[in-house]
Amino acid sequence: MHLLVMIVDDDPIFSLIAGALLKQLGIIYSTHICANGEEALQLLEKLISKEKIILIFLDITMPVLDGWGLLNALKDFPYKENIRVVMVTSSVNNADKEQALTYEPVIDYLVKPMKREDLLKLMQSKPLASFFMH
Repeated sequence: MHLLVMIVDDDPIFSLIAGALLKQLGIIYSTHICANGEEALQLLEKLISKEKIILIFLDITMPVLDGWGLLNALKDFPYKENIRVVMVTSSVNNADKEQALTYEPVIDYLVKPMKREDLLKLMQSKPLASFFMH
């Protein structure tokens, strides 16, 4: 399996910093940046396959199609079992975290700013560890 990484966030500064942090930690896979859920869906339609695992770092609040809308759209997506989502949001509302974790592809919920320690822990998590073992 091949891992692709997507950052879906309407804040270009966050996307730039997150991409740099991912590179610094050795996540040298393709990183695709989308400004909203609609852009992400269009890109997913082109990228998804049974040979790829797609890791999405997803914000909740965005224009056009927000994170909840994207999560709902993923329910009917082909190869949805190959999609992993990490919510990365400024929301500290526990209800948002609880709601996010009810979605099957969501494997973690991080509060911005995304920290190096958060990513190291994520890289060791069961759904992703096999991609980062040397």
